[in-house]
Amino acid sequence: QFVGVLTSLGIKTISISDTIGVAQADQIKDIFSLISNTYPEVNFGVHLHSKTVSSAEKIKAALDAGCKRFDGAIMGYGGCPMAEDELVGNIDTRVIISEISKSNGDELSLDMVAFKEAEEYASKEVFGKYI
Repeated sequence: QFVGVLTSLGIKTISISDTIGVAQADQIKDIFSLISNTYPEVNFGVHLHSKTVSSAEKIKAALDAGCKRFDGAIMGYGGCPMAEDELVGNIDTRVIISEISKSNGDELSLDMVAFKEAEEYASKEVFGKYI
């Protein structure tokens, strides 16, 4: 119902989020399928948090349900302070790239050299902290 309220206000892009990382792949697929079929005029995306071990299956579930917008973070940095598990965080952009490539059967048109440079920069430690 909340999506209906948003669309009545003219919102055309909505990101469905699980910022504490508790959603299962089948739930992601079911919810995304339902809302994307009910509101075909909306550009839905997902912002998912996950343990590393279940990241790929969550992205695949969203892809299988027709999702075409994904939020990710280089090296999975970040997370949610409300999550019960410190290992739950943003899904690594590399996982998203890999799952989309598998789904499409080919490589994405991304500048992987620049992406690698961004990963290297993100992994630098300065003053005992990563930047």
